[in-house]
Amino acid sequence: MADTARTYINDATRQIRKRGVSETLSAQDAADCLRDLNTLLRSLELGQFRQIPGSDLTLNEEVVIPDELSQAFTALLAVKLSAMYGIDPPAVVVAAANRGSADISRFRLRHGTAVIDDGLLNMPSFRFSRGA
Repeated sequence: MADTARTYINDATRQIRKRGVSETLSAQDAADCLRDLNTLLRSLELGQFRQIPGSDLTLNEEVVIPDELSQAFTALLAVKLSAMYGIDPPAVVVAAANRGSADISRFRLRHGTAVIDDGLLNMPSFRFSRGA
């Protein structure tokens, strides 16, 4: 069973020390965090792991991402939320987010979900010409 949006938000806000283990977020904070979570999910471009097009998750819906990217996603969300709250994220979280970003890039390359601009692929090159 995949984790819900609420689970990811709870984990991320604990990582940046926005709240303690037994504390809960206000409804407004949860809504703000959910908006950032949905934005992050859309930006990752994970191919078949994308959410339903044009639809944002609610707090109790499952976040469908590969298990291998779960920690990376949580760390990236934590850094994104820390900016929203004006909190300096702990160095450990920043390092995890950097590793997570690289892990997501590798995943996208491995699974063919990386997008390369056609303009770059079809650009004429004079690399092997003798010059004029």
